[in-house]
Amino acid sequence: MNHNENFTTHRTNNLSFNVNYNAMFRSFYNLSFGASGRPMEQIDYYEPRTLGRIFIRTPGFFVFGGINSDSRKRLFAGLNFFAGSTALVSPTIGYNPYYGFTLSPTIRVNDKLSFDLSCDAIKDDGDRGFVNKDDGDIIFGKRIIHNMTNILSVRYLFRNNLSLS
Repeated sequence: MNHNENFTTHRTNNLSFNVNYNAMFRSFYNLSFGASGRPMEQIDYYEPRTLGRIFIRTPGFFVFGGINSDSRKRLFAGLNFFAGSTALVSPTIGYNPYYGFTLSPTIRVNDKLSFDLSCDAIKDDGDRGFVNKDDGDIIFGKRIIHNMTNILSVRYLFRNNLSLS
């Protein structure tokens, strides 16, 4: 049996929108916000992890924003947030709301040495995706994800085109 016999061709919808705004003030503070979304379902050929099978992703929207202080200063920071949701999948599965934020302070000791801390917190109350296969059936699950990531970076600048981090 040829694998291509069971594979049906689907037209993908990759329609999406993205709107964002960025402003820098005289104080060199930066403000940004925006929105993006998928107004139509999209076909994902990779999530089922089986040739010829598809996963249909529901429409969704996403908003984001943030403020960053003057990066010319010795101590500066940024605070960014995002939130979004998918459309209703079914009465039993529901929506997939998610949100998170990033706090990123930076200390510049001198022109050569700086320390960056990035703290991310994400909460996703209904991520959908592949779990396993059982006798040819593909099992998808709804996952509740709470993730917190902290990254400390140190950078040393030897010359304008040579640094170590």
